[in-house]
Amino acid sequence: MSEPCRIQPANRWHVDDAIGWLGLGNLDEAARMIERVTEPDDQHPDVLEIRWEIAGRRKRWQGALEIAEALVGRWPDRCSG
Repeated sequence: MSEPCRIQPANRWHVDDAIGWLGLGNLDEAARMIERVTEPDDQHPDVLEIRWEIAGRRKRWQGALEIAEALVGRWPDRCSG
């Protein structure tokens, strides 16, 4: 599958904010920001990668596995998969 299109500008703000909160180590705020992303961007690989990062840091391995499987299944050529 080809690389997905860009995230809508309104949702890009939430993604960028979530990345910032992850960098500061605040998983709760990062999760709040990423949950604000609306369809169809909520399934964009950039969003899924952030969700995976949050799940992994929280040691929620089953959730992290499910997110990773979605990434690999939908975007097998993406290096993060």
